[in-house]
Amino acid sequence: MMNCDRAHELLDALLDGRLEETQSADVRAHVDGCAKCSGTLENLTMIRTSLRDPRLRFSAPDALRQKVEAMAAPRPKRMPFPWLPVAAAVVISAFTTYALMRPTTPAYEVALVDSAVSNHLRSMMAASHLLDLESSDGKSIKPWFQEKLKFAPPVVDLADRQYAMLGARLDVVGDDPAAAVVYARDNHTINLFCWLNDKGEEGPAGTRLVSRGNCNVVYWKSKEMTWCAVSDLNGAELTKFAQLLLERAD
Repeated sequence: MMNCDRAHELLDALLDGRLEETQSADVRAHVDGCAKCSGTLENLTMIRTSLRDPRLRFSAPDALRQKVEAMAAPRPKRMPFPWLPVAAAVVISAFTTYALMRPTTPAYEVALVDSAVSNHLRSMMAASHLLDLESSDGKSIKPWFQEKLKFAPPVVDLADRQYAMLGARLDVVGDDPAAAVVYARDNHTINLFCWLNDKGEEGPAGTRLVSRGNCNVVYWKSKEMTWCAVSDLNGAELTKFAQLLLERAD
């Protein structure tokens, strides 16, 4: 019997055409009758389409390309199959990373992160949707959220740490109404999403950093809310941004 968790696990394979005909039909039948899974599939499709945008592609500098080519150049063999220890280490490392990261993250949480990334990319491609309220004053943004949502997240001014507040907008992450506070760091835009944690499950202590295509994502949970910061800013600076928020949030 197909349920939402199982469907979420198979959506990538469905889009890749890697499912058997009967399994593909089961997933599509479930998605057709489930608004949540249908929205997730739409978000995944949009992410794939957005990541094909040439503007998101990065050409390696000549110096890096030459370094990689030099590393890949043939070397004299000193022993039969000298690559076996390296290959084994790579396989073990990849398997360990997968075992430690992916299985411990619920499918619905992965889908919410993917939805937040999709919303970030959409806001960057349609500038008119980046801000509903243009303001650098957190004291005016918080009551604006209170008028429009059942909750209002802490709105933290980080201008003194070179994270400028641009404003806010209303959004939806998965099926959940979300507040989005928009910041800028140099030429990078940061979308900070916040929505109610209906499951009431407090996440692991601290923040978690993941990557989706050209974007970095830092997310964390309390018993009341889930937070997700998305940007093409490097992971270290985005993690620092999240830590500053945690320190200064009311």
